[in-house]
Amino acid sequence: MLALRRTVALAPGEGRLASQLALVMLATSAGAAVGAAATEGLLFANFDLALLPLLYVALGLVTFVLTLVASGLLAGADRARIYVALPVVLAAVVVVERVAALTRSGWIYAAMWLLMNVVTTLQGIGAWGLAGAVLDVRQSKRLFPLLNAAKIAGAVAGSLAVAIVVRLVAVEDLLLAWSLGLVVNAVVSYALRKRVPRAVDAAASEGLIADMRRGFAIVRGSALLRILAVALVFFSVLYFSLALPFSRAAREAYPDAAALASFLGLFNGATTVIALLVSLFAANRLYARIGVVNSIIAFAGVYLVGFLAIAASATFAVLVAARFVQTVWLSGVADTAYQALFSPVPPERRDQIRAFMEGVPGQAGIALAGVALLVGESLDPRAVAIAAAAASAVLVWLLLRARSAYGRALADALRAGRPQPFGFEADPFGALRTDAHALAVTLSGLRDADPVVRRVSAEILRQLALPATADALRAALDDPDEDVRRSAVKALAGLGQADVLERFANTLMRAFVAPPRTRCRERRWRPRVSSHCSPPMTRSSQAVRSTRSRVSAMRRYARDSCLSLRRRAGPRPRRASACAGWVPRPMRPRSSS
Repeated sequence: MLALRRTVALAPGEGRLASQLALVMLATSAGAAVGAAATEGLLFANFDLALLPLLYVALGLVTFVLTLVASGLLAGADRARIYVALPVVLAAVVVVERVAALTRSGWIYAAMWLLMNVVTTLQGIGAWGLAGAVLDVRQSKRLFPLLNAAKIAGAVAGSLAVAIVVRLVAVEDLLLAWSLGLVVNAVVSYALRKRVPRAVDAAASEGLIADMRRGFAIVRGSALLRILAVALVFFSVLYFSLALPFSRAAREAYPDAAALASFLGLFNGATTVIALLVSLFAANRLYARIGVVNSIIAFAGVYLVGFLAIAASATFAVLVAARFVQTVWLSGVADTAYQALFSPVPPERRDQIRAFMEGVPGQAGIALAGVALLVGESLDPRAVAIAAAAASAVLVWLLLRARSAYGRALADALRAGRPQPFGFEADPFGALRTDAHALAVTLSGLRDADPVVRRVSAEILRQLALPATADALRAALDDPDEDVRRSAVKALAGLGQADVLERFANTLMRAFVAPPRTRCRERRWRPRVSSHCSPPMTRSSQAVRSTRSRVSAMRRYARDSCLSLRRRAGPRPRRASACAGWVPRPMRPRSSS
């Protein structure tokens, strides 16, 4: 238990609260995975898939309206009741879906599919809203990775369970498992209701519409955000352009609803597991090597290659492979990278930006995808795939422009003294640590003419503590600004470069401390320099005192950094072994002869 507590960074007294919130995430995501596989299996087996683009158009409109309603409710003063009532209402909707499925009408299955997407969106808003309400900022940074892991685990368990449970019960009955997960959500929300603080007055809460208006004003004034808004529309169109032929191929391969639900459950479970492994063990290295923007450009490249492969051969295997790679890259790499692109935005404006992006370009892209696919129904599927490949190529070009815009936004954040875009909160599940592009901007900032930019850059490098930055930090030891030198010394000490600091300090003293006075040939001191005596000093006493103070401060910073490193190491002293030999010695002036 203690090992688990250390792994997930639980503070004393947080175990119960973390367990309750993790149960909410686990139950709702598992139920949604089961319900989604069942609903899609019923829809694909019993509905005319030529009309599926119409559902995409309706999905964009319905999700937009209901998101506005939910946002308005959660902006009210008594949010605790909403967090309890919302999962109860959603559970009732799922039960009604199960009853409506008895009619076995194709349009009923279409309505169930729309409701499935709406319920999934609203349960996510409610569950994450509850977690954000009962956790403070520090707890959120530490526990959100745990909650996200519980959500992923629930999705994997639910998806894989479908292949087993569908052999025991009817496909429609799987919806009851989803309603049960929502009931668990409601019970836990009721138990935590007293922890939910009351929101600001309703008059002060302007809701999602106002957030989107402010977000639009910010997006309009930022080159990076304008490009991202257009790119989000393209991504939505491409997502559903691949989802439609995949759905049709799956129906042809598995005409029975139970077999189709089993296949979709296994497929979703496998993609979720692989995406989790990619996010844990590959995504960080990818971000650090090529940067977050290039990771998203690679995602557009996945679409380009996938649609070209479909245009060449639209077999079931090719469609499954394209859909598999697309889903894994989206969940394992692109989602986190996309969120990181908002880091140059000031923290107080990010909610408005996200509200605008999800509410306008995101939903508009879904509706536009439906319209485009309706038009494409009269065309050859290979021609549609070629058109989608062309759209992917345009998206790649658009994101290449975003790369330079992202660099300019990072430089502006650095000049404004905002370090948030350059380092990411560490967590036990391997969240995004750093970005190659951001790191390059930071190293460049360390050589900037503005001392404020150099100070912010040095402090960022100190917090990141990356061995690859050691050379730049050594060069910063000669910086004329004391704050820059202080951060460089602390960073080098934290990297185990204490010996470098010691050598630098000794070299500095030898270079600046004045040599001892010499005696005149007449064996007596002369107050002035004469032809018989060597100069009494090569540098002023003030410069000597300044240098001694600078070296003493350097050693003091290094000592404090090493002591802090030892404290953080705790029972694992290997992290502090590099500082084991660092014993700061007091600086003494050289004696005069």
